[in-house]
Amino acid sequence: GTGGSPVSFGTWERAHTLNATAIPTPTYTIAAGVDAAQYYQRLTTYPIPAVVNTGTPCSGTTLLPRLVADGFFNVGATTDLELVDTQASSIVVFGLAGGTALPAPLPLFGCSLWLDVTGPVVAVANVSSASGYTALPIAVPSNPLLAGQTFSAQGFVFGATTTDVANATTFTIQ
Repeated sequence: GTGGSPVSFGTWERAHTLNATAIPTPTYTIAAGVDAAQYYQRLTTYPIPAVVNTGTPCSGTTLLPRLVADGFFNVGATTDLELVDTQASSIVVFGLAGGTALPAPLPLFGCSLWLDVTGPVVAVANVSSASGYTALPIAVPSNPLLAGQTFSAQGFVFGATTTDVANATTFTIQ
């Protein structure tokens, strides 16, 4: 497709589940448009730079915290930045900056800082769950002028004994 139009790559598939141990050869009689087991598939692609991870996590423990987005950042929608595999019940800080992640990292806590701190940076603190998870919902306003704007984020975990640094994520608003 062109112009950002969705293109269907899907096919019509049908399945049948049998409860017998010996599988008989099934015979199907399907009236047109009466099949109740239709499954439609759709594959939609997005531009590759919509969400890009940069760098690798750094930790003084065996857990390596990872920053991921639970979807694409679209005008008028909310998407979560998720920090997973963190130390349980620790202070977590999400750093957000305008523009892409740095091409080469700066040293920080013995790890790599990928955010461009020469411009404005917003920090949002939270506490990770007992399972080592936290999320930051980002609501993109319904303003079409935001489409194409690029931001970067990185996660920092302040545990009881170590400070861990996650990878960075650069995202472009769609």
